[in-house]
Amino acid sequence: RTPYTPDTVFISYTYDDGSDKSNKAGRNVGNLKGDAISEFGMITIGPVDNNTMNELAYVPDVLAHEYAHLITQQIAGWDRNVRSSSIEAGAIVEAYSDILGELSEETPDWKMGTAAYKNNSNKNKCFRNIKNPQSTVTPNIYRKYYTNYTEFKNAAASSPYYSNDIAYGGSTVLSHAAYLMTQAGLDKDLVAKFWLDSLSFIDDTKPLTMSECRKAVVKAVNKYADETNSSARGRSALISRVNSSFNLV
Repeated sequence: RTPYTPDTVFISYTYDDGSDKSNKAGRNVGNLKGDAISEFGMITIGPVDNNTMNELAYVPDVLAHEYAHLITQQIAGWDRNVRSSSIEAGAIVEAYSDILGELSEETPDWKMGTAAYKNNSNKNKCFRNIKNPQSTVTPNIYRKYYTNYTEFKNAAASSPYYSNDIAYGGSTVLSHAAYLMTQAGLDKDLVAKFWLDSLSFIDDTKPLTMSECRKAVVKAVNKYADETNSSARGRSALISRVNSSFNLV
């Protein structure tokens, strides 16, 4: 794979029925009420309830999350087919976008989409609370968020069909590990580099799992250590902090 960052991104909008409002998407994307979707080099924004929400096009971490989807599609090939191949794959695709979206902030608050909600000065409402997933408060959405991989995996295995709720709920297992890395003394820009670079180390001959993501992140750490001529002790310290964060989920 060749690392690539889309340098031209179109933003389109939809009407309530999902039809194209901006003549850029050129298709009906379905019901995007209070949501957005990214594919084919384009971020498509759905309408919101203006009484309770702000336009998503003006919410920085939501846009960064959607932009990250375009990056993971380009580098790792994580399109909608990959996302829907398993609940765990869906969780991973969403987690990477949350991680890169949050780490794009100068000072990450580890709450995705707080600015999407009006009357939210305390930042209580959000799409996902990555720092403390089980405290997530999203109006009109009720789902369980996980910080334990085994618990999430059991929930996914018990579902007779693909579940977006479980996929989103499981995304916080991986994103919480990224948060923990920043609490383990790793600079947030360095953590972002590890996760971004890990996309090039994902083994796409194997099913997309969190275990494979962990291996890829460690390979990205080793790549960084090679590039910076880190000492053996320095390399070991980096890997130890990354692995200890994964161990906690």
